[in-house]
Amino acid sequence: MAKKPHTLQYGVDEIPPWSVTVLSALQQIAITVTFLFIPVVVLGVAKAPDRVSQSVLAVSMIVLGLAVLLQAQRRGPIGSGYLALSIFATSYIEPSMQAAAVGGMPLVFGMTAFAGAFEIAFSRALPRLRPIFPPELVGAVVFLVAVTVSKVAVGDLLDHDGAVPNSAAHWWVAAVTLGLMVALNIWTRGTMRLICSLIGIIFGFGLALVVGLVRPDWIAELTSQPIFALPRFDHLGWTFDFWLAGPFAIGAIANVIKTIGVVTLCQRTNDSEWVRPDMGSISGGVMAEGISNALAGLAGSCGLTVMPSSAALAAATGVASRRVAQAAAVLLVLLGFVPFVSGVLIAMPRAVIGAVLLFTSCFLFLNGIESMTSRMLDARKILVIGMAVHAGLAVEFFPSFFRSAPAWAQPIVGSALVAGTLVAIALNLLFRIGVRKVATFSVDPEHYSASGVSDFMQDQGAAWGARRDVINRASFGAAQLLELLGDTPGKVELEARFDEFNLDLRVRYTGAPLVFPERRPSAREIMASAEGERSLAGYLLRQSADRISSRALGERAEVHLHYDH
Repeated sequence: MAKKPHTLQYGVDEIPPWSVTVLSALQQIAITVTFLFIPVVVLGVAKAPDRVSQSVLAVSMIVLGLAVLLQAQRRGPIGSGYLALSIFATSYIEPSMQAAAVGGMPLVFGMTAFAGAFEIAFSRALPRLRPIFPPELVGAVVFLVAVTVSKVAVGDLLDHDGAVPNSAAHWWVAAVTLGLMVALNIWTRGTMRLICSLIGIIFGFGLALVVGLVRPDWIAELTSQPIFALPRFDHLGWTFDFWLAGPFAIGAIANVIKTIGVVTLCQRTNDSEWVRPDMGSISGGVMAEGISNALAGLAGSCGLTVMPSSAALAAATGVASRRVAQAAAVLLVLLGFVPFVSGVLIAMPRAVIGAVLLFTSCFLFLNGIESMTSRMLDARKILVIGMAVHAGLAVEFFPSFFRSAPAWAQPIVGSALVAGTLVAIALNLLFRIGVRKVATFSVDPEHYSASGVSDFMQDQGAAWGARRDVINRASFGAAQLLELLGDTPGKVELEARFDEFNLDLRVRYTGAPLVFPERRPSAREIMASAEGERSLAGYLLRQSADRISSRALGERAEVHLHYDH
């Protein structure tokens, strides 16, 4: 069972008051709809008429709502079970633009449905790929997710339109929005802290209206929008192009990698005792995303992916309840019928959105660092993490260098998260060569050194990427057992065997099997003889390990110490 961190006010299975639920859903949606620029760009390439563009955007809001519901549930193989809203995927921009240029929106819809089917098929293989995603690698992925969110945040704050630099009003709105969210998160409690981002967004948007950051033509367009309108589906049509299957499949793999990072972040956010990724939940999250993309293609929209900022916002505000996802789904579906409200959200100034994303990315960085350092690291794992982070940063710092890559490779080298994760996976598989899951250490009782045993366990723990607390317990148990054996004839052999869930130590020596009593010997028994002292030592060893046993092996004996990992 997951243990809720003290930083969370409402965990995934808890039910907040309806006011907190609705307000938290609104602040999640306020970030989500800013990514509606992706279908707008694709529609522009396809030269779609205005009525088709309006229909696609309306359907897109409904599809986003359904995607939230699928992701939040955990029934059978579908859904991660966490609060994680979806956005339109940047990994599908390049292939979707190619499809729009070649075959218009029907080809975009058909290839998006194909990409969804590809993700669904891929999700079934994920539970078998646990060794490829150790916790330290997942930590690097979460760190790169933070880099991605930070890039968007900094881009919103620093980029400007044309040769005109950002005005003083832009910086005032950003500073006030960010400062208000930080102040509410640190110095308030209760509902104010839980919805600090929404308060910042509302106040920032209002200030932007006052200082003129919302352009007059946007305001005129908003006032011309109808309050209520039924979405149209007369734009639907589906075609398929074999030559575009490759780019869309690569985009789907990029989506899968991002989903692994986001769902893992959700797991860490909701469990203070998180140890390793739950591949069942991750597989369900990828399956839900695949189904969402298939529905998007069939309904007439563009490709989706889970939003890292959504998980980060849940960690920042302390509201990660699944009920928020359900409320957000209902609101997103309603927005598909209310063009005016969605228009207001789309008109949100970059200063406000950049401040919100900068605020939430801080919590992402911490989650990534904690995951990377949750295991012992040797040179191999340090290189995996370091090279992955460098690859991701290279994509972010020098994007012009990677734009010369072939079009089919753009979903890979165009994303810091995807490029860094692929480097991490490749190096992790390469560096696993030569790492033995079984290691032995020979001890001479006449020259026994507790530090030698500790060094052996520490070196092996780092090579295996084991948890430090488990290795420390095992080192203590091995040292105490060797002290208990004393001057046994011949050498003592210590064998350590590890997998992701178990650490087993087997100590073989010449002599009779030891006894590990379940009852603590009394003070009189301990003081009566040396045998009483040995019984106490055996009892303490039983308490230090998760399981312990002893057996005879001819003239030798073996003690088995088991530690859950």
